[in-house]
Amino acid sequence: MELDANILITGANGVLGHGLRRALQAQGYRHLLCPSRQELDALDRQQVDAFFAHHRPHYVFHLASLVFGLQGNMENQLNAI
Repeated sequence: MELDANILITGANGVLGHGLRRALQAQGYRHLLCPSRQELDALDRQQVDAFFAHHRPHYVFHLASLVFGLQGNMENQLNAI
């Protein structure tokens, strides 16, 4: 990957996403797109299309997921992804 590539990281505030963001920053990548869920709802196709059209990422690391916590995962097994 080129250091000036636009890199989209969904879920950048989660455990994996945060670690990836820090690792890429440490390696000198300058254009990291790390939208919050309010900025980019990955379940909204129109919002995703608009985001991609505007930012034109070269690479995508899709790490966003639904997180319920331990008890919540037990209660929402079919919804946890």
